[in-house]
Amino acid sequence: MTPQAPRLFTLLCVLTIVGNIFLIVINLFKAGMLYTGIESGGVGTGAIGPLQILMLVVILSCAGAAIGAAFMLLGRRLGLRIYAASNIVHLLATVCVMLLWLMTVYLSFMAVLLFFYCFIPVGFLVYFRRNSAWLN
Repeated sequence: MTPQAPRLFTLLCVLTIVGNIFLIVINLFKAGMLYTGIESGGVGTGAIGPLQILMLVVILSCAGAAIGAAFMLLGRRLGLRIYAASNIVHLLATVCVMLLWLMTVYLSFMAVLLFFYCFIPVGFLVYFRRNSAWLN
């Protein structure tokens, strides 16, 4: 008999998939706005490369987290590893964004919001790790 995942584990996997798909869509819109800013000259030439790389890292880490959660729904331990790696990369990218917001001084409030945002993926990661005994 195959062990059953706890209901909360399943719910958080589904929320992770939905939330990360939502984040991918939002960041694709941000990429479009970045492209518009580059075309109009509103983004400094020195910032274009790092911002594009950061945007790509965020989108790929969200995709990885969603894929990892899908594997966890299927009972695969590989999903936890993919999710954890993607989450760590996403958190590092978020720290970079926080530093960018802090450098603007006027929008440092955004950095504070991003700091509290980081508690959500960390909480999910801790919960998934603590309740991963049933994963194969």
